[in-house]
Amino acid sequence: MTITIIVLSFIACPTDDSGGGSGSGGNGGGGGSSGLKTIVITDMPSTPYDRYKSTGVSIRVVPVGTAPDYYTIADNCEAASNINMSISIGNSTIADGKVIFKLFNNSEPWTGSGNHCLYLWDYYANTAGVNFPAYVAASVDLSQMNITVPFSMFTAVTVIRGSP
Repeated sequence: MTITIIVLSFIACPTDDSGGGSGSGGNGGGGGSSGLKTIVITDMPSTPYDRYKSTGVSIRVVPVGTAPDYYTIADNCEAASNINMSISIGNSTIADGKVIFKLFNNSEPWTGSGNHCLYLWDYYANTAGVNFPAYVAASVDLSQMNITVPFSMFTAVTVIRGSP
């Protein structure tokens, strides 16, 4: 006679945004129990912050080592969020010196984790069909639901907009 024992274990995960992660810059923002992975960029200097506040801003989550080439970023994009002054996807916001992104992959909540590269640029920058300025954070751990990333982790780059 064989006896099989099955043990089930459930771990409850908090869904509020009050943790925020490491770094300065507050509590990680609102969102309540949305269940969406959130990136909060803090300590942004006034020049990009004021520009993004008036034009909008986009973020792309790609594998570590992805080159600053627009089509390479687009082909390898795992998650994204956009903040446009007339369109805000997933309650992403820009206010109080912070940019708060709720991450999506094809309109579905992004559930990825591990280290990723983040690209940040003006919402309309990639529509001109030319190279454009952006910022890149080379490797950020996105394993938690709420990630705070100080702007000091980003480096200015030019995204190459070649032929597809």
